[in-house]
Amino acid sequence: MSAKSSRWSVAGTLLAALVANTALAAQDGGDTVESQLQRMTERLESLERDNASLREEVTQLRTESGQDWLTEQRAEQIRTLVTDVLADADQRASLQSSAMTAGWSDGFFLASPDGRFKLQISGLLQTRYIYNYADNVPPGSVDGSNLAGFEVARSQITFRGHVFDPALTFMLRGGFSRGGGGVYAQDQLPRDTGEFPGGNFQLYDAWMRYHFNEQISIRAGQFKLPFNREELVYAGNQLAVERSLVNYMTGIGYSQGIEFEYRNDWFAFMGAFSEGGTDFLAGPLGTQGPFLGTIPPNSTWSTREAEGAGTGRVELKLAGSWDQFRQFTSPIGDSFGLLVGTAGTYQRGRVPSFLNNNVHPTFWGVTGDVTALFGGASLFASATYERLDYSPSTFNSWDIFGVVVQGGIYVAPKWEIFGRFEYGTVNGSDNAPNISDLYVGTVGVNWYIDGQDLKFTVDGGFGINNISPSWGADITGWRIPSEGTNQFVLRTQFQLQF
Repeated sequence: MSAKSSRWSVAGTLLAALVANTALAAQDGGDTVESQLQRMTERLESLERDNASLREEVTQLRTESGQDWLTEQRAEQIRTLVTDVLADADQRASLQSSAMTAGWSDGFFLASPDGRFKLQISGLLQTRYIYNYADNVPPGSVDGSNLAGFEVARSQITFRGHVFDPALTFMLRGGFSRGGGGVYAQDQLPRDTGEFPGGNFQLYDAWMRYHFNEQISIRAGQFKLPFNREELVYAGNQLAVERSLVNYMTGIGYSQGIEFEYRNDWFAFMGAFSEGGTDFLAGPLGTQGPFLGTIPPNSTWSTREAEGAGTGRVELKLAGSWDQFRQFTSPIGDSFGLLVGTAGTYQRGRVPSFLNNNVHPTFWGVTGDVTALFGGASLFASATYERLDYSPSTFNSWDIFGVVVQGGIYVAPKWEIFGRFEYGTVNGSDNAPNISDLYVGTVGVNWYIDGQDLKFTVDGGFGINNISPSWGADITGWRIPSEGTNQFVLRTQFQLQF
């Protein structure tokens, strides 16, 4: 009922009461008409005041009821919006792995939402302190028996990924040299050969690879030849502070060329046709390095490197996964892995060569290796034989043989102790200079603060006999040439990978 209707109802009731009272008064002969009208007027005014108060309360109740409805409606809208946002977030999370355009996944990356393009960026920084003691140093030696110092052994940056399609991959890797000099002199030349001040940028890997399917691929450009396994394992994933002296003597390193690869679940074959291995011609002359004298990396097509070279490697994965063998260590909890590998290489030098201007020098080598990973312990062994032939020349031919055995065991989840033994021998023709056999032992400890990404290593090595320049590599911490008979080397390294 409306307020107006209520008011007329009240008035009607009062009028009826007035008529009744008037009639009764007339019958009784009591109050006058004026007094009765006065009382009725007062009562009407009181009723109007009460009615006005009721009307105000009704209006207020209606207003409050409307506000509650609006509040509930707004709350429902907010709940709906929150539900939609959460659903959208769940959908984005479910699509994150395939549609993310930037982030971190074993390195920084940028990728297109459709997956056609991806760029990964990573880096390696190794800083070292090395102490070397040489016994029986001749009087007047510049350095004396004790020699020590700091260095940044490696500071590298890597760009890799795929373009147009995940099947077309690429890599560009470079670094700032530790001592200047030539392209790969940073790993090989001794400190006393007049290197320029360090820090110049050098290109290492520069290649593209096309995957025809999950098993077959071809790559072209500048890359490490598939020969020594110790050399093929990345510098940031080594067991000791540095690779072995035998590896630097027998390894053939980087070259330019083309490589075919076949890889399935248990078998892998890599074959490369290239400009030859990275070798220096100084060995027979008593200064440093292997003997062939070809340095293909970053060379032009017209540079006189090898006339032709072929390298092939076969690997049998008898247990484990391929990813396990990207490093030499085997953390606690990893599954058992066993890898057997063998490789061969041959190259024919161009004429004229330094030692023989009439005959093409030739070089060939074979190597074999075994890697066993035990989930808390690891073992690696390799043997390499190489032959260089300059016949007919003053030095004729050389035979090189080297063995490396190393292993590690975890004493705690982040702590590993390791050891390594190296043996090498070089036999030349009757006119060749004498080169001492190599006997080196190394023991050390790794602290894996955050796996290989953040690692601290300390190791010590002892060399028996004179370390011949032919076995030398300054980056290893051994003095080249050795001025004394025996050497002791203490090396510490802090490594950061990202």
